[in-house]
Amino acid sequence: MLEQVHSHLVKEMEQAARGDTIFLASAVIFNLVVLGVNSAVAAGKSSLSILVFAIFVVGSIVMTISAIVALRNGAKACSIYRQALLHLYEENNVAKYWPHELELRSNLRFKLYFLIISLTGFMAVLVPVLVEWST
Repeated sequence: MLEQVHSHLVKEMEQAARGDTIFLASAVIFNLVVLGVNSAVAAGKSSLSILVFAIFVVGSIVMTISAIVALRNGAKACSIYRQALLHLYEENNVAKYWPHELELRSNLRFKLYFLIISLTGFMAVLVPVLVEWST
């Protein structure tokens, strides 16, 4: 039974990590596409281009915020799973093999993901606005 619990916790952590990767990649790709489209649209001056510009800006903001929230939830879930694994290891006297810097590394990874998503989202909004103002 103990092996099943251990296996389940490890699988849940792996699934959370895959989810983080999907949200990170989706947000970055979406924001880069928005950056390109809105930069091109900002150069045009029709009423339709303004509407498209606004829709993509709102979409970029929503995508960025959603990805950040998903990453935070994934980070919290992984922390809970790591704590459960550590407790399991302590009860079985194998906790001394647990890498204690794991939590620090995971927090650093989350902060880097947060930075990447935030910067691409910020650029996807700011650059087209600057292009719009310069024309």
